[in-house]
Amino acid sequence: FQRSVTAEEESGSVRSTLASALASVATSEKDRAALKSYQAMVRSLDRNQAQLEATRAEIYDYTFGEKRGQRTTEKLAALRQAADKLNKQITAADKRLLDLESTAPLKRVLENARKQEATKTRNKLIEQRQAARHRQNRTGLSCTESPVLVKRLIFTLFWGTAGAG
Repeated sequence: FQRSVTAEEESGSVRSTLASALASVATSEKDRAALKSYQAMVRSLDRNQAQLEATRAEIYDYTFGEKRGQRTTEKLAALRQAADKLNKQITAADKRLLDLESTAPLKRVLENARKQEATKTRNKLIEQRQAARHRQNRTGLSCTESPVLVKRLIFTLFWGTAGAG
């Protein structure tokens, strides 16, 4: 039974990653408490999604797979009912997470994370510019002059002696 990653699973893993990354950015006790609650809900949602996937795999096995000959109507009905119940729990948990994501504490944490990422990106860009300037000062060439000189050198090596003769 080959399966692909669903949109719900993808958003679940994104949420888990986001919650872990935001843990270092939470500044106030209220933000940390909101994030802790969010992380607990994400873990619960992930568990339910894993359980739903296992139930769906079992339904598939009883319907089309290895356990096809062993199936009973009661077993399939119970599995489908369990899958339906898990699906409803996942939908409800997803709605609660969306509500939590729109609260002020989590918005603050997310904004702090964005600011930290922007600062890191800005600092990296500054370092790259400084390194380029250092190389330029060391060689005495600008970034645009260097390729021109390389082309001239290549031309002189290959054509300079032939043209002079």
